[in-house]
Amino acid sequence: MFAGGVEYNIWKDFYIGADARYQLVPSSLDGAKFGGMTVGGYIGIGF
Repeated sequence: MFAGGVEYNIWKDFYIGADARYQLVPSSLDGAKFGGMTVGGYIGIGF
């Protein structure tokens, strides 16, 4: 799995961020592919 992301402090303890992950799976199981890329975002509160 390879991953990277960023996080930005909006104001005081409020953050937004995004990340991307790529999972490399060398083979498939019964024709199903398990590798691929996912991307997500979030809003968080620090404490």
